[in-house]
Amino acid sequence: MKYLVMKIIQHILNRLLLPMSVLLLVAGCQRDDSESSGGTIPEVTFDREESEIRIDVGEIFEISAVTVVPETSKSKWYVNGVVESTTPSLLYKFNEAGNYTVRSVATNAGVEFSKEFSVRVLDVLSIRLSIADSTLVSRPVNSNLVVTAIIEAGDNVHHEWSIDDVVVGNTAQLNYRLDEVKRYEVYYRAYNDDDEYTQAFAVQTTDGPLQVTFSETDETLQRRVGDNLSISVNVLSGGTGLTHQWTLDDVPCSSTDTFTYPCAAEGTFSIGYSGVNALGEQVDKTWTLTVVPASTKNYWLISDFEGNATLGARFTLTNTYSPNWKLEIVDNPKVSAANSSARCLKVDFSSSVGTTSGIVDVNFVRTHTGNNAALGSVNDVVDGKYTKLRVKVYRGNNPYFPYPEKNSNGAKLTILTDVADVCPGDWEIMEVQLPAQINFFTFRVLKDKNGQNVGAGVGDGIIYFDDFELIEE
Repeated sequence: MKYLVMKIIQHILNRLLLPMSVLLLVAGCQRDDSESSGGTIPEVTFDREESEIRIDVGEIFEISAVTVVPETSKSKWYVNGVVESTTPSLLYKFNEAGNYTVRSVATNAGVEFSKEFSVRVLDVLSIRLSIADSTLVSRPVNSNLVVTAIIEAGDNVHHEWSIDDVVVGNTAQLNYRLDEVKRYEVYYRAYNDDDEYTQAFAVQTTDGPLQVTFSETDETLQRRVGDNLSISVNVLSGGTGLTHQWTLDDVPCSSTDTFTYPCAAEGTFSIGYSGVNALGEQVDKTWTLTVVPASTKNYWLISDFEGNATLGARFTLTNTYSPNWKLEIVDNPKVSAANSSARCLKVDFSSSVGTTSGIVDVNFVRTHTGNNAALGSVNDVVDGKYTKLRVKVYRGNNPYFPYPEKNSNGAKLTILTDVADVCPGDWEIMEVQLPAQINFFTFRVLKDKNGQNVGAGVGDGIIYFDDFELIEE
């Protein structure tokens, strides 16, 4: 009986355990689908999600993956394809402007997640002006305002300068003439494709006391009938609002900066000038003009250089230490009422300014046929026929004083009419007394007022002559 009961219990247990064993066997043979592909795809979030990130050149760029699931995932950051970090964060300094691709990659058991960010690195400007941060600067009137924009960072920079809302320049340096006493409003703008810089400041011009010079320094003047007299004013300072008034024998005759008078009749005349500026400052000057009869003697024009392509033997250079010295016929550089000629004589010692006085010989002969006269031992001055030479001189702005000598390195000839102490910027008349027994004389053209050679680098080494006349009196 006991045996039978045990058999029945065993049968019941076998019937119950068999399905469970089969179920466990089947379950043990199944595999997780995610493990069969190598792992789960990482899930990543970031602390910035802009579609395009903009940053200044030289600035530190920072971006981080704030969550990474699973945490065992490995992270890498690429900048234009180059690995720059192997952590969830990237710190990177962009030293050049341009467009960059920043890529984040997270890997979990061979499964990869990636995301790209577009970064635009801006070409920022760093500029300072030579006046620093000044908002108001002072300059004398009739001076040049020179301000330079100094670029410390930034490429492809465009410049724009405006004065009183008018564009006056588009380079890095402003050079502007301040010809009024007033307040000038200056605005500077620089820009490139990415950035802009602006700065505004004002310039107040000031004026000094009224100071002028005149082209005729002698108070006693003499001209012949048929001559033209010209006197001009050169304003050194205080010229704001300056008005001019010229009188001839106390009768107003001109209100310009230049007085001209055709000497049509003999006589003695009084010339007056009065100038008053905006501040009421005044300059007065008078001259006495004596007009004498026109000369009945012959005037021999050695050369006026019109129609001559080349020089003959009338004019020569001596002591030519430099092969670059030049003596040539050229176009008149200053056509004016003082000299309307089209052609003149150019003396060019620019290759050796400050090392020599520059020597030009003027030769005389009895028989003359213009510029190309043959040189001879007998000259027109020997007879005492011609006693004076008159010539027109143009110095530009050079402080040169043509120094006449008898022959080279000889005694200085008497100057009857000299050029002005201050260059008027126009043609002038020089007259020289000619002694007897002279075959030629020399102009040392690069002399100063005291007869010394000019200093090195003074002026451009160029002077012009025209209308050489031998005068019989």
